[in-house]
Amino acid sequence: MSCQHNLLILFLCCVAALTVSAQTCGEQVLEGTSCSINGETTNNEKAAEIRWAFTSSDGTTAEWKKGSRRKPPAGLTIEEDGSLRLESVRQNNTGTYKYTAFNANGQQIGTETVELKVYAKVNKPNVKIECKPDGTVTLLCDTGNYKDLKISWYEDDKIMQDEKTTHLTLKSTKINENTQYACSVSNPASSEQSDRITVPCSGPDQAKATKSTVRLNSTAKGTVKLICDAGNAKDQTISCYEDHMKDETKTNLTLTSSKVEGKRYSCSEQTSSKLSCSSPNLCLNYYAVLGVLAGGGVLLFLLICVFIWCACQSCRKKNRLL
Repeated sequence: MSCQHNLLILFLCCVAALTVSAQTCGEQVLEGTSCSINGETTNNEKAAEIRWAFTSSDGTTAEWKKGSRRKPPAGLTIEEDGSLRLESVRQNNTGTYKYTAFNANGQQIGTETVELKVYAKVNKPNVKIECKPDGTVTLLCDTGNYKDLKISWYEDDKIMQDEKTTHLTLKSTKINENTQYACSVSNPASSEQSDRITVPCSGPDQAKATKSTVRLNSTAKGTVKLICDAGNAKDQTISCYEDHMKDETKTNLTLTSSKVEGKRYSCSEQTSSKLSCSSPNLCLNYYAVLGVLAGGGVLLFLLICVFIWCACQSCRKKNRLL
């Protein structure tokens, strides 16, 4: 066998080892997945004619026939075995797919209907904190523009069974400064969890916030300057509120006079707090896994290079003998 043949066999073996076979579409598919919808005939009889019909979620219908001009749109292919191949599915591929097969006599020998629902991959949520002057704290699980998601809240890795909305309200007097909170979002095809955070406006810090006062200065330019007087406090985070909603994070707030009439303003100060990793061991394990994967990839590459070099050396020896 020539050296070229050895290298060709080696290349095909590597491709076969690294290639992932096409998967079968389930009822719930993640957007971007490539999969196939299969159809079967009675007694495995060979079909002379295969048809696929599609009804989208908005009621639009289409029908395609293997070997005819009525071919599926881009991204969909009727394979030789009659299965329907979907490349990188999108949400508009959601709907009902019906497979029908006929023999040479025109008799129906197979039919199957599959419901397919394509879901977008959810993004990692972000927890926002709102410390209110009334002594309560609201945590918001920000999911972006995603809708119809399942929301879960965690307190020190323990799921809070009764909390399933985007807002979580807590009493500051019952919050421990070391307690970590996180939220997770999911749909039937994917899930993500936010970073764990500690709540800075808890216990004594929240009580200190009530001591802050707001001083008002009007200017000739038609603006009003609100100054949050926190006394001699240091290393504090200042929060300004407009009608109890957090608006700014600085001691001076300048507003237009015509837009402030009838509104209530307040400010508070809390000890600054940083986001924390859920567990040092978890972080170390993450980087350890990355290191193992990288090392394994390098080792595989070196083994392939050695195998190619040995194959070429063998070929050279055979050529010399000839």
